[in-house]
Amino acid sequence: YTINGYSEDFRLGILRKEKSTGKSYIYIFDDLYSLQNSGISTASQLLNDKLHADSNLSFINYYCGTNMKIAYFNQSSLSSAVSEKMQKSLLTAINNASLISSDEYTFDNNDKKIVLFLNMKDQTTVEIYLADRGYIFCNGLYFKTDDASFSEVYNCLTKE
Repeated sequence: YTINGYSEDFRLGILRKEKSTGKSYIYIFDDLYSLQNSGISTASQLLNDKLHADSNLSFINYYCGTNMKIAYFNQSSLSSAVSEKMQKSLLTAINNASLISSDEYTFDNNDKKIVLFLNMKDQTTVEIYLADRGYIFCNGLYFKTDDASFSEVYNCLTKE
């Protein structure tokens, strides 16, 4: 099924009925192949043009740590950790980030990472992974920013 408000060549839904409960669920899938061939060069083209975060964002939660398996279950409100001004600066830095090759990003499992959970008004969630030195991962694509506000928020959230 297509998802209202999203491009039919990008976001699709699959209806599944649980046999044990009889409840139906819609699983949402983003076509990563279409993203890789869409000419995206900045994170804004993904987040705003494809995922409509600029007009559909409700609130942001985050997780910081090294164990990404528990991130979804251990979220905190971003607004409780950083000011609204810092949140806006971070989102601007992310939106302005440039697409890079996955070869340019060196992923160290021991480094702390931040997962931003962008909770949308349409009840969907977009996960954005932030790593040290301005690296960003979202929906199969890697981005990089040198914006100082990214580092400021990253350092604030990873400080123990």
